Amino acid sequence: MIALGYCLGRLFDKDYSSQKRKQYLIGTGSLCLIVFFFLRLSNIYGDPIPWTKQDNVVTTVLSILNLEKYPPSLLYLSATLGISLILLGKMEDWNLIDSVGSLSLVAQAFFYYVLHAYVIHISAAIVALASGYSWQSTDLPWIYNGCNS
Repeated sequence: MIALGYCLGRLFDKDYSSQKRKQYLIGTGSLCLIVFFFLRLSNIYGDPIPWTKQDNVVTTVLSILNLEKYPPSLLYLSATLGISLILLGKMEDWNLIDSVGSLSLVAQAFFYYVLHAYVIHISAAIVALASGYSWQSTDLPWIYNGCNS
């Protein structure tokens, strides 16, 4: 997945126009969703739990969309990638890259990626303390060792 992300990063070079990038992203996302629906509806490959016809349409659709992430599944990957690529293509109309600058956009994304790890770990430590456990039980040595580990 990381390698695929690096490959898709090439689409955001100045060589690609916004319209060409949008077409590629939406086309690739649509292809991923077609693969997903073909494989999922056939019930011959993919998820460990096959979908089944239910009492009504809504629960049948939910059965089809009920995917397992682990073990790694082509169905899960094609569904999530398909939706993500289509949304990314639709966001081309917002001109985020042109107005913000690609380096700034990457820096912001990286900042939020790093920040979320600290927020989650500190929240877990607060919940552990509120539940009567010690800092050490949270397995967060960087908090009580002065961020040195």
